Amino acid sequence: MTGGVTRRLAPPPAPRDPITRVSHDRQTLGDIDLTMKRPPDPDPWDLPGERAIKRVLASKLVEAMEEQGLSRDAMARRMEISQNDLDHLLDPNADTVSLSVLGRAARALGRSISLQLI
Repeated sequence: MTGGVTRRLAPPPAPRDPITRVSHDRQTLGDIDLTMKRPPDPDPWDLPGERAIKRVLASKLVEAMEEQGLSRDAMARRMEISQNDLDHLLDPNADTVSLSVLGRAARALGRSISLQLI
């Protein structure tokens, strides 16, 4: 001891789990990020009820076309859209169809779409 002053060393850090590391809001397990993240807002057509509605609307449009003896080509011309766009509209699994396009299809068949908030 020099000068009568003693130095105390800080205690060693508590042993940490060598696999899991935590820094700020992130927790990792090796190279895997375990941070809890908020899931993205769901696409409305991804919800089961909305997909069912889209399938029903697509089948009703096809039904109305058949009742009127209207081919897909004639329907596309009535709506002034391409055959591919009509195929996409009538695809029960298509998830990027807007209400306005569905409404145009209904009007081209002399029908309308009615929605209710229940």
